[in-house]
Amino acid sequence: MNVLKIEKSSLKQGRILNIIMGIMGITFAILSNSSALMVDGLYSMVNFASSIIATGVSAKIAMDADEKMPLGYDSYESLYITFRSLVLLGIMLFSCMAALSKIFTYIMDGSVPGIKPGFILIYTVINVILCFSLAKIHKTNYKKTGNKSEILKTEHSAAIIDGMISLGAGGAIVGMTLLKGTPLEFLVPISDSLVVLVLVSCIIKEPLLLFKSSLNELLGKSIGNKIEKEIRVLLGLAVNLEKYEFIDLKIFKVGRHYHVLILLKPLEVVTVEEMDIIRSKIHKNLQKITAVRSEVIFTQNKWYL
Repeated sequence: MNVLKIEKSSLKQGRILNIIMGIMGITFAILSNSSALMVDGLYSMVNFASSIIATGVSAKIAMDADEKMPLGYDSYESLYITFRSLVLLGIMLFSCMAALSKIFTYIMDGSVPGIKPGFILIYTVINVILCFSLAKIHKTNYKKTGNKSEILKTEHSAAIIDGMISLGAGGAIVGMTLLKGTPLEFLVPISDSLVVLVLVSCIIKEPLLLFKSSLNELLGKSIGNKIEKEIRVLLGLAVNLEKYEFIDLKIFKVGRHYHVLILLKPLEVVTVEEMDIIRSKIHKNLQKITAVRSEVIFTQNKWYL
């Protein structure tokens, strides 16, 4: 519940700042004729809408497993991260398409709306401060959750990307100043578009990695031996190896929880009560390492996915 409270507070601050940045971005884009600012404003609006969804997802994750969701609601977080990363990638694609369209138009007939640097400079200074302040808020709160909240981790990434897009608009002004009076002065009208393309190529890696990891979680892909050594040590403390043999161990990450599947082979006759005691000991021990949901299967066969 403490994690839920931290997330709720952080997301609320994010909604306030994103709606301010969204309105400001669209307004200044119209005033300055900058495609970079329009993209930035729309991006902030998407962040605002996503934050509302994230609040609902956060509440769902905090719910205990029930008859409807016997394995818990952890997959909601993975689903949200997948959606969120796709939105981030979509915004970047839209940014690139808008920039390329402006460059193509300029090459074909040389007529593109002139950029008004004064408005861009004002917007850039304000928005960069807001974006990186929001990123700091999410990062601080992410650490308060014990680095467990994938939602806040993703929102931190989104705020950084937003700030970088804003810097792109400011970079266009720098470009204008540096290029005027040089052989490259012809690039001045499309300087904001060129900066957007460079920025997207630099920051696209993070949402791609987010998408890949969250998709793997939804597909139920085993994370291999990432924390297997620690889990095996804790299992050894909970299980009497004279009575049971380890058959197999599979570890999956879903949202902020690790799902651990343990296969044990009884070496002698054991009662149902003894099996329940083993399950309880294993689960209690695994809680020492991280947020874990565990299941013990008594069998003599390996688990094949």
